[in-house]
Amino acid sequence: MRGTKMPKARSWARRPSMARGPPPVDSISMKQTCSSRVLGACALALTLIAAIPSPVQARRSRVSDAQTYQLFSREQLSRTLVSCAYQFPGGVAFDVNDFAPERRATGLCFDHFAEIYSAQSKTPIVTVERLNRSSIQDAQVEERTNAFFPDPRLKAADRASLDDYRGSGYDRGHNAPAADQASPRGMAQCFSLADMAPQSPKNNRGVWAKVEGDVRKYVLRATGDVFVYTGPLFLNQPVATIGKGRVWVPSHFFKLVYDETSHRSWAYILPNADDSRMSPPVSYESFVRQTGYQFLRGLPMAG
Repeated sequence: MRGTKMPKARSWARRPSMARGPPPVDSISMKQTCSSRVLGACALALTLIAAIPSPVQARRSRVSDAQTYQLFSREQLSRTLVSCAYQFPGGVAFDVNDFAPERRATGLCFDHFAEIYSAQSKTPIVTVERLNRSSIQDAQVEERTNAFFPDPRLKAADRASLDDYRGSGYDRGHNAPAADQASPRGMAQCFSLADMAPQSPKNNRGVWAKVEGDVRKYVLRATGDVFVYTGPLFLNQPVATIGKGRVWVPSHFFKLVYDETSHRSWAYILPNADDSRMSPPVSYESFVRQTGYQFLRGLPMAG
């Protein structure tokens, strides 16, 4: 796959971390406690409770696009990276035109990550997260919704469906992990199938979960922002697919880490298989050679 041509990094205003929200509650108990809370926070929580599809609804594919539209802001519905450029180093978002045309790339913004999505594979090409100690601490109090849904911002022909994964033998593997989401709405958003790729179950719940956890542990020790790039690779030909929608099954997954303060970088590239084992991280140079992606072009790098 063709690498990206990254623009030169420029200075930007640092955005504050998301404030820690209250633990999830049902709509009745929330209404009862609204008098003791900030009115705006209560209104947001009640809106989210009504909008988030339940796991049962999600499994039955009865959640409408109108319902899931409510999870996204007006800016996020625009399918550009303008509203989430702060997720990238220097505030400079990727240009979707730098990706191979056949990937049919689209920019998608979420509350806590940005994504380049491929309508060809019906998976992410890459998700980008700006993490720091505060955001991970906020994420630690959030509860998973486990309510997967087709992303309403994408045409039906360009997106995966719940039926594509059902009975496939693969997990709906997060690229931007649920455990990184620092707010109730962000948690709900990350269960969009646009954030998923078919992942071997033991890989998803074992070695890859360890990779994700190790990155969070590093972020908690870091003194500033850490940028994390995650995505699937399709190195085997022909590419395997699942479902009527022919969602591409990755041969590997990658996770590239860049510490903006120390300028250190490293990457994990692991096979998408149940017997995949943890291997030492590789250098950025090795990552570029193996993937063709130059996500950190123009950024200062430690020697």
